[in-house]
Amino acid sequence: MLLLLVACIAQVDPCAKQVFFIDADGDGVGGERLSIQCHGSEDMVSVSGDCDDTDAEVALAQVRFEDLDGDGWGAEAVEVCGPSSGTVEVNGDCDDTDPQVHPSAGEVCDGVDTDCDGQVAEARVPQDYATVQEALDAEEPWICLDEGVFGEDLVLPATPVHVQGRGAGLSVVEGSGEGPVIRGQDSVARLEGLTLSGGRSPQGAGLYGLNLDLELVDVEITDNACESESQCHGTGFYLEASEAWLDGVWIHGNDAVGATGVKGVAGMSLDGWLRAQDCRFEDNLASSGDHTAGGALYLGGAVSLRRVSVVGNRVAIGNTWGSAIHHRDGILEADNLAVLGNSVPADSSMGCGVVCLSGSRASVTQGALVGNEVSDGEDCAGVRMIGRSQLDLVNSDISLNGGAGQGQGVVCGDSDSYLMSSYSNLLPPGDELFVDLDQRVELLGGVINEPPLYASVTDDDPRDWDLTLTAGSPLVDAGDPELLDVDGSRSDIGVLGGPNAE
Repeated sequence: MLLLLVACIAQVDPCAKQVFFIDADGDGVGGERLSIQCHGSEDMVSVSGDCDDTDAEVALAQVRFEDLDGDGWGAEAVEVCGPSSGTVEVNGDCDDTDPQVHPSAGEVCDGVDTDCDGQVAEARVPQDYATVQEALDAEEPWICLDEGVFGEDLVLPATPVHVQGRGAGLSVVEGSGEGPVIRGQDSVARLEGLTLSGGRSPQGAGLYGLNLDLELVDVEITDNACESESQCHGTGFYLEASEAWLDGVWIHGNDAVGATGVKGVAGMSLDGWLRAQDCRFEDNLASSGDHTAGGALYLGGAVSLRRVSVVGNRVAIGNTWGSAIHHRDGILEADNLAVLGNSVPADSSMGCGVVCLSGSRASVTQGALVGNEVSDGEDCAGVRMIGRSQLDLVNSDISLNGGAGQGQGVVCGDSDSYLMSSYSNLLPPGDELFVDLDQRVELLGGVINEPPLYASVTDDDPRDWDLTLTAGSPLVDAGDPELLDVDGSRSDIGVLGGPNAE
C-alpha cells in the first residue's frame, strides 16, 4: 500500500508558474496587465514596458528632445512614447527659441553664435578693425563688412577666410586703380555679398587668383579696366590653376583695351575647375588692335555653367574668336545657357563665331544662342569648332543670329570636329545650316528649323528680348520626351525649358 502511494506522488509534476504580460497589439512587448500562469497564451509575452499597447508601431518609451523653434534640432531631453510633434532625435540647439540658430546653421555676420560651437567667429569692419586688410592680416577666419565703400586693394591670406558684406551694391570694395581689387595666391577664400570695382590691371583687374580654392556668392564685379599695350586677360576675374564656385555672380561694365589682344573681359579661367550657377556676364567691352578671344568669357579646363546668361557683350575692333565665349582644351557642360545680344562691328573680322570651341568636349542642354550680331562675311553665326572639338546639343535653340553681318551656318567646324544634336531648333540666317563639318554631323531626331516665336523680339536691342515662348511656338513641348519641364510636362526647347529652369 505504501509503495502504491509513493508511485502516485511521483507522477504529479506541478509547473513552475511564470509572470506573463498581455501583448494586446502583438508587437512582442507587453503592457502593464500581467498574469501568473504555468503556460502563457498566444497574446502573452514575458517582456513588459510597452508604453502604448494599442499601437504595434510603438513599444518602449524613447528619449527625444524638445524642438520648440521647429529647426530640426532639440534642446531639453524628454521621454515620449514614440515620435511626437515638437520632438526630434538630435539635440545640441543652443537657442531653441530661434530657428536660425542650431549646429548645422552657418555663421552669419550678426554677432551671434549661430552654429552653436561656443564661439562668435566673425570680426567686424570697421568696428573691430579699421580696414579690411587689417582683419585679413590678422588671419581672422570670418570678416564682416558693414554697408559702405572700402577704398582698398586687398591681398588674401594663406589661411582660409570668409569675407562677407551686406550684399552686392551695399558693401563695396573700391580699388585704388593701381592693380587688382583683390589678389590671392595659394589661398582658400569665400567672398560673399560684395561689389568689387575700380581695379586696373592687365590681368584680373577685379579679382586675380593663382592656385585658389574660391567661392563667390552674391558678388558684383563692375567698372574694372585694362589699358595695356600688350595683353588684357580676364578683366573682371583672372583665375589660373584654381578651383572656383560662382553662385549669383553679376559681372558687367568692365572694359579691356589691349593693343595685342584681349581675352575674357568678364572673366578668364585656365588650367583649373570652374562652376557657375545663376550668374550673369553682361555689357562688357573689348577693344583690341589685333584680336579678341572670348568677348565675355575665356575658359579652359573643366567648366560647368547652369542658368547662366551671357548678354550684350561687345567687341569694338579687331579679329574676334568667340564674341561671347571661347572655351579650349577641356570639358564644357552647360544647362540653361542664354547667349543673347552679343555683337561685333560689321567691318571687323570673326575667326570663330559667337561661341568658339577649341579642342573642347562640350554639351549644351536647354540653350538659347539668339540675337547675336556677327561681322560681314562671317560664315558662322553660331558655334564654331576647331581643334578636334565635339559638341552635343540637346533641347537648344540657335536662331535669329547674324544681324548686319548676316552669317551662314548655325554650327561650323573643321574636318576633325563633330556635332551630335537632338530635339533642337537650328535656324541659320543664310542658306547653309552646317559649314565645313564634312558630314561629321549626327542628328538623332527632333531637330527642327523654325522661327522660335518668342514673346518679344524687338528690332532695337536683343538685350531686351523676352525669351518666353508664345503658345503657338513650335518649340513648346518639342524637347526630349525623357526630360520634363518644372511643371511636369514634356520639355520645351530653349533656355526656359527643362528640369533645371527657373
